Amino acid sequence: MPDDDLDEFRWDSILDRGDLNAELFATRDQLADAARAGRWTEVLAILDEDHPFSEMITVNSIRVGGTSGFAPLHQAAWHGADLDVVSALLERGAWRTLRTSAGETAESIARRKGHDRVADGVAWPSPHLGDTRLADMETYLAALITVRARQLDKSHRMPELGPLEEYPEAKFWCPISGMYGGFSYHWLDPGGRSVLEVSNWSRVVGGSGQRHHISENGVTLVEVGFA
Repeated sequence: MPDDDLDEFRWDSILDRGDLNAELFATRDQLADAARAGRWTEVLAILDEDHPFSEMITVNSIRVGGTSGFAPLHQAAWHGADLDVVSALLERGAWRTLRTSAGETAESIARRKGHDRVADGVAWPSPHLGDTRLADMETYLAALITVRARQLDKSHRMPELGPLEEYPEAKFWCPISGMYGGFSYHWLDPGGRSVLEVSNWSRVVGGSGQRHHISENGVTLVEVGFA
């Protein structure tokens, strides 16, 4: 399947508040504050508003510079929110597989807090999640990003492959601060899900592109020099 034919999602990679303008991180803080407090009407209103940087204010956004890595669905699980709230977040694209900084999904948080109805509503059954093959590929992807972006001297929130289990025929975009570009990744074969194709480039450096294939066995460079 050609790369350009795939739906695209954005991975929330930015950790440094200095990499966002004041208006953007103020709105992100407002979203995080409302979700933490369980003010769901406010959360949904922020998500539905037409922001100047709407692609960076989504239902999967976390607090930039925070430590918990909680997105709104994690907060809904922690609070034991009404199922209509959970459904509203899922309808807006909340990823059930997204992990917090402690490695918990919304389901595991809800189970821990005793909110079983919420846990059942956000569960994502997958034979691949949690297996070492997917975990190894995630580690290789993080290593590739670290090596390619090392000269920028910045930390980034590394992509998780769980959302690709929810959207196996999509591609994901991971921007890298200071690179004026980033990493695009998708399954080479969505059915088999054994090889991840990863492209990276800088928009201001002609011929900077590299394409790699990642499997459970490691990383292979397959193309260099595209724009």
